[in-house]
Amino acid sequence: MGATSHLAKSLIYCLARENSRYKLRLFTRRPALALDFLASNTSHRGSDDACLIIKDYDHFLDGEYDAIINCVGIGTIKKHQGEYSKYFTVYEYFDNLAIDYLHKHTRTRYISLGSGSVYGSHFEHPAEEFSIHALPVNKLPKESYYSISRLYSEAKHRSMENLDIIDFRIFSFFSRFHDPADAYLMDQIITAIQQKSPLQTTRDDFYRDYLHPLDLYQAICSAMTCEQPINGAYDLCSKQPILKSEMLAFFEKQYRLRVSYTDSVIEKSATGQKSSYFSSYRESGPINYQPDFSSLDALSEESAHLLAT
Repeated sequence: MGATSHLAKSLIYCLARENSRYKLRLFTRRPALALDFLASNTSHRGSDDACLIIKDYDHFLDGEYDAIINCVGIGTIKKHQGEYSKYFTVYEYFDNLAIDYLHKHTRTRYISLGSGSVYGSHFEHPAEEFSIHALPVNKLPKESYYSISRLYSEAKHRSMENLDIIDFRIFSFFSRFHDPADAYLMDQIITAIQQKSPLQTTRDDFYRDYLHPLDLYQAICSAMTCEQPINGAYDLCSKQPILKSEMLAFFEKQYRLRVSYTDSVIEKSATGQKSSYFSSYRESGPINYQPDFSSLDALSEESAHLLAT
């Protein structure tokens, strides 16, 4: 579900290489974009390819699936243009669609790709096992809407104890399939290097945890092949988070990125400011997830594909 999202593209790229093992049904509201992606990045042969079929959601409940992977995303504030209600309505619609299917097919496993924002909209310290999600009930800030929607989704899943549902929390993600329009820090860095223009940013430092695409892939594969029933949520982390200053130093040295520091740049986040956006909670239950790559590994390897020329 959400086959044209950033996360989905990275997963499809990895899964499609194992044609003999996986048959993918790609559900999207933009089938033309999905078809273009497949043509450019996989060995997809068109409508006769039994391993890769693009469908619209009208046919979702009619299919037979061993696993459902929900990659539906809303995007940054630049994409949703301040329509914060989409955090609730869009996620809810597709989540309910998957759950409706599970009620009729109880052996299917539902894997929902969520967010570290479930812990809250502000991260002065990394998340941990007993972190508290605190909210000013009578004056909810807009930056909390996303974290509330993610917490609500997880709570709904945990209440359905008889269904096989896994929530994977992803903190930060970057791959060769990024959308520059998202305008996250890494998108800005890549654009600045490609255009040979200085990156304008503040001197504020913060931690981010970038999950390597292959670590995401191995977590999904482990989740799909685990034989025992599961209903739980797990943090997907890299081997080591990275500071913004370390990111900039790497790209300055490796790609001659020029950085212009200023106090006037508005670095607005629709989901809150986070100085330590990562987790120290490593429980992964029967999935036994163990990352192989650090955040720096993810950034250096994926950016190399984008900046090879």
